[in-house]
Amino acid sequence: MARKRFGFLVAALVALNLFLWLAAPAVALRQSLLSRLLGPQLVRLEAIVSTGGGSTAQVNADRGVVTAQTPTQLTLQEIDGRVQQIPISSATRIYGHKNLQGWRVLVIWPASGAATSVQAEVRVQSRTGSRVGNR
Repeated sequence: MARKRFGFLVAALVALNLFLWLAAPAVALRQSLLSRLLGPQLVRLEAIVSTGGGSTAQVNADRGVVTAQTPTQLTLQEIDGRVQQIPISSATRIYGHKNLQGWRVLVIWPASGAATSVQAEVRVQSRTGSRVGNR
């Protein structure tokens, strides 16, 4: 009886070891791919998401430097040169600084409506090395 238990334990440990050995590279590859797609190199994302009941909605994510800010709109200069005007509202959550001019930001917004969130990432340096904008 003790030999059967020991044999079963060894078989279970070998199976677990094999599973973890084979699964780890697949998980690492997936994390690497996700971080590359949604990481700091992201410029623009357009995704179609299911909202339930068979309907869908388009969600956008844009990353760029804020060149102008009003109470109702942000203007982003993206790294590829595109200028994107994104509506904002009082319901838009702004994480970081409220005055975003001169900051690189990530904006999540639906295709039809105001941005849901704005995340300030880093203050952009001018070519002379001084910081751009006011704090």
